[in-house]
Amino acid sequence: MQLELPTQKSGVIATKTAVAKPEHVTISIPWEVNKRYLEIREISTRKVVTVIEVPSPASKRAGEGCAKYLEKRQKVFGSAIHLIEIDLLRKGNPCQ
Repeated sequence: MQLELPTQKSGVIATKTAVAKPEHVTISIPWEVNKRYLEIREISTRKVVTVIEVPSPASKRAGEGCAKYLEKRQKVFGSAIHLIEIDLLRKGNPCQ
C-alpha cells in the first residue's frame, strides 16, 4: 500500500511515498474433499436412471477412497441405472 504525502519546497509541491510494511498472516485451511456426481431422474417417478460420476483424487488412490468408489460403482452395475464416468484428472490410474 502506498500513500502520497504532499510536501512544499520553494513554492513547488512534491510528493513523498510512504510504503507500509507487509504483514504476514498464517491461515489454517482444513483439508476437504468434495465428491461430485450428478443423478438423472425420471420425471414422473423421480427414479434414478443415470449417474454421472467425476472421480476425485481420493477415489483414484489405493485405500479407503478407492474401496468406497468401487463399492458404489458395483451397486450401480448391479441395478438398472446407467453409469457415466468422466475422469478429468491427468494424474493417477483409474481405481480397479
